[in-house]
Amino acid sequence: MVSSATGSLEDCICGVRDRLGDGNSLEAVDDGGFLQLVVKGEGDVLEEVTETLQVFHTQVVVSSKAVLQQCPPASTMLADLDAKVAAKADAIWDTAKQAGKTAKEVKQAQATITHNRACLAQARTSGAQSLKTVDSSYQKIKAALLW
Repeated sequence: MVSSATGSLEDCICGVRDRLGDGNSLEAVDDGGFLQLVVKGEGDVLEEVTETLQVFHTQVVVSSKAVLQQCPPASTMLADLDAKVAAKADAIWDTAKQAGKTAKEVKQAQATITHNRACLAQARTSGAQSLKTVDSSYQKIKAALLW
């Protein structure tokens, strides 16, 4: 349906639409925040088109909806966790002295806290990037169906 194994999303959508055959059209239907691709019409649909749409619905749609549902609350949870860690990290010297820790142990704990906070920030960044990718895919699908 496309000339290359690395075709763009738009090329793939256009390729599917071009292979639908006479009397059929490809439409996008909102399905809980993302798009399902639906063939409308009375004509026969090639098996390769049906298989391609099945892959789209079971992989692209499912993973996109998971990102839309899970990333925002996960980001909030990670931000809350980071705020709690930051608040406790501010008092690490006092806490460590009360526990009888050496300066070397405190510095090691601070390094671990800094590393863990960086991991939290990276996870939030990855989630935000995933949301942008899903939004971009949504827009590309809509645009491809207008061509």
